[in-house]
Amino acid sequence: MPDDEVLFIIKQLRNFCVRQRERDKVLTKIDTTFLNAIDNCCNLTELGIVKNRPIREDEEIYFKGGYHMNFWDSDIETTLYSPLCKEVKNRNWFREKPNQISKISGIIIFYIRRLIRIK
Repeated sequence: MPDDEVLFIIKQLRNFCVRQRERDKVLTKIDTTFLNAIDNCCNLTELGIVKNRPIREDEEIYFKGGYHMNFWDSDIETTLYSPLCKEVKNRNWFREKPNQISKISGIIIFYIRRLIRIK
């Protein structure tokens, strides 16, 4: 999924959260929890796209509420939240892929060995 599509989903989810908060002036604890999870999910995804910030393991929890959210608002869960979460997982949480890390470390080791031989 292209970045602009992901950012559009984020915009829709944020609009949904704003509408929910405006509509229900007194939100239940469950409503607040799910709206906050959606907000966090959107913010972390946007940081990953815009700033290349990886999502930490302890932050992955915001992307795992789909089953519970389905009971709360199944349309938002199936059309926006779950596709966004799936895309973030497909992008490896914006973390470097193991191949990239091993390639970079291999290059670094190569040049260090070369420098040691030069001296």
